[in-house]
Amino acid sequence: MLALLFYCYAKGIFSSRQIERATYELIPVLYISGGLHPDHDTINKFRKRFLNQLIFIFTMVLEIAFKLGIFKLGDISIDGTKIEANASKHKAMSWGYANKLEAMLQAEREMLLKQAEVTNSKGNRETIDIPVEIERREERLAKIGEIKEEIEKRAQVRYENEKAEYDTLMEERATKEKARTGS
Repeated sequence: MLALLFYCYAKGIFSSRQIERATYELIPVLYISGGLHPDHDTINKFRKRFLNQLIFIFTMVLEIAFKLGIFKLGDISIDGTKIEANASKHKAMSWGYANKLEAMLQAEREMLLKQAEVTNSKGNRETIDIPVEIERREERLAKIGEIKEEIEKRAQVRYENEKAEYDTLMEERATKEKARTGS
């Protein structure tokens, strides 16, 4: 249901009745819904019940897409309500997802390089521009590297703050222990 809502929002379909109709008419929506056709009441109840969580998750999706350069942020409309997209920089991408995405892109790059070798030996019959595709993946890998560095910096700052709090608590505990024992 979540994927159905996000896809429809991205395609400009906001009404629950239009989303229901799209599950019968649009092939991508039919694929996302798994061949099921949720009723417009079900869609609307889901949206109302999980609105706060949907906003948080949608913001994360938008921020990841923005960081990867897939699209540019602007005004986002949900059911006719305009919400300024000011996504949190701290929730953009997790370390694990960045590593997973990086591995996937490296594998695609290797596959393209192998395809380039095969294409060179057969002659150029392919319709894709392999050097451009490799360059695009390398750019995305560079962006992911920047995001990973930012995640590491934030983790280090968080560690230092938590360590300072912990050290303060330990000093207070030691002071109280000395006062209690009288030494």
